[in-house]
Order: sequence, then structure tokens, then C-alpha cells
Amino acid sequence: PISHREALRRIAEAGLAAAFQNRDGKIQIESYLITGDEPVLEITEDDYFPPLRAPSRQDQVANEIIVDTQPLRPTEEGTTNLFTNPKLLNNGQGWGSSSSTAWVDSSGEYPYIHCELKYDGIYQILSLSATTYTLTYLVKHKSGSNQIGSHFDGAPIMKIRVDGGEWIDGNIITVPSDGNWHLVEIQATYTTAGSYRVYLQPGRGVEGVSEFWFKYAQLEAAEEVYRSNEPTTIPANSTQTLTVYYNKTPVIDAIATLDSPPAGVAITEATYYGWGASIKIANSTGTDQQVTLVITGRPLTVQNKERAVARDEASILENGLLTYEFPANPLVQ
Repeated sequence: PISHREALRRIAEAGLAAAFQNRDGKIQIESYLITGDEPVLEITEDDYFPPLRAPSRQDQVANEIIVDTQPLRPTEEGTTNLFTNPKLLNNGQGWGSSSSTAWVDSSGEYPYIHCELKYDGIYQILSLSATTYTLTYLVKHKSGSNQIGSHFDGAPIMKIRVDGGEWIDGNIITVPSDGNWHLVEIQATYTTAGSYRVYLQPGRGVEGVSEFWFKYAQLEAAEEVYRSNEPTTIPANSTQTLTVYYNKTPVIDAIATLDSPPAGVAITEATYYGWGASIKIANSTGTDQQVTLVITGRPLTVQNKERAVARDEASILENGLLTYEFPANPLVQ
């Protein structure tokens, strides 16, 4: 097979004519033997195979189109599945209870957690690093208070959201009591590694019975995607903006911290992008200070690609197979 452009050139040569594209994007073939401005033949968009009418390049006309999806997903490395079986709350370490009024019932299709006291809950003791963790669980309110939360020992910085909504500071949130499953996410950022208790707490902060079904729960560690090669100097009594680029892209759920910052130095503003971040660092002291900027997040990689093929069998039978393979593009999910 030859390209559409080459086919037009050959037709034009055979008829002692010239093939060209005018300013309106229309293909014209004009004879050398006929005087005047009117072309012998004008090819409009209706002459193209319908899915590719008026293509950006005229040689992209095809009767078979191949598109590969580029689905971006977080990697599963660093993920601890807290539920290895829908009816069990056990990943080999086992669960403890904060009191006799906090327990798990695994007799039904999904386990549910029962709590009665203000800070009741069940917990596991996990070895955690100095990084950001995301605790994710899918829950459905069963009875009592529809407030839920999780506690992490070790005083990490925490924020929480439900169903992909806005992050709020803290570790308590209200889940709709509508009989549906809802996604709860809690981020906990540690500056010191250690062994800490991680709690699941229906009714956290509420005195009284609260029960939630759990479909799954998992704890995922964020990956370090940027660290200053050398300490950055922040002049006395000033603010400095750093634009940095991640080691892997794209990245979601990025969080910037300063590694052991001196007193009086802090991040005042952070804007995150898929490729990097813009970080403002303020030094309120009267002397220059050096800091090391660290950003953690969840890099996305292409996983589980699929191929979609569209064919015009009538055109293939008439003109032969003309294949166009769409270039790889992360927007094709």
C-alpha cells in the first residue's frame, strides 16, 4: 500500500496536473492543459473515511485504527493489606482491642467493627518509616453514630477525606448513612520511624454505639520522589520559593516537608503538579539557615494496557488494508 498523498501525486502526474492543498485545507488537482483558476478535481472531507475526515496529516487516512490505552495507576509497592480475607481481620500480626467494648464480628458476608466508648477501636502494631502513609478503607454504616476515624500513635500530622472530597485536618469524618459503600482516606506523615499502633475506630470521638461494615482496608507508604541534593540556604528574615522536579512522574498526593528543620524555618505555601512542585520556605530568624526539602507522593505508572481496534471491512475489501496506529498518549485511559 502507498500513502494517500503519494496516490494523489501519481494521479496528478498521469493527468499532467499538479496536486496541492489550498489555504482552506482542501486538496486540489489542477490540470496543466486547462487554462483558468478552476481545478479539475477538488477533494473535500466527505471523500475521507468518516472516522478520519479532515485529518491533521492527509496521509493518515485509514480503514483500520489501532489505539493502545495508557492507564496510569499507583504502584502497589509498600502496601499492607489489612484485610486478606473479607471475613478476617488479620494479616499475620493480628488485631488488638482498646477495650472490652470494641470488637469485630466476622460472621457475615463482610466483617463489621463495633465500638461504644469515645476512643474505642481495634489496632495493629506496625513498623513504620519516616514518610507519609495513606490508610484507605471502604465502609458502610451499620448502626449508631456515622462518624468514623483512625488513630496513629507517634503524633504524625494527619488529614482525612471521604469519597475523594476535600482533605480536612485531623482524623475524624462523617460518612453518609445511606446504605452505600464509601471510601475513607487518612494520611499520616511521620518524621520519626518506629513501631506504632494503627487504629480503626467507628464512632471515634462519640460516646455511644457505632458500627461499620468494612469491605477492605489497606495502608500504603508514600514514596520519596524528591530530596535536595544539598541543603538550601534561606536568607535571614526572608521567604524563598523553590521550583523542584520529581524523580518520577506523574505523582499524586504529594506532600513536602523539611528534614529536621531549624527553629524559625517552615514551609508556608506549597503548590503541587504532576511533574513537580513550587514550595515557599520562610525564615523568620535573624541569621541564614540551611534546610533540606523532601517530597513524598504516589508515582503513577502505566499498568494493564489494552488495545482497541476499529475496522471498516467494506473499505478494506475495496481498497486494501490501510492501518493507522494512534501514538501512545497518557490521556487515553
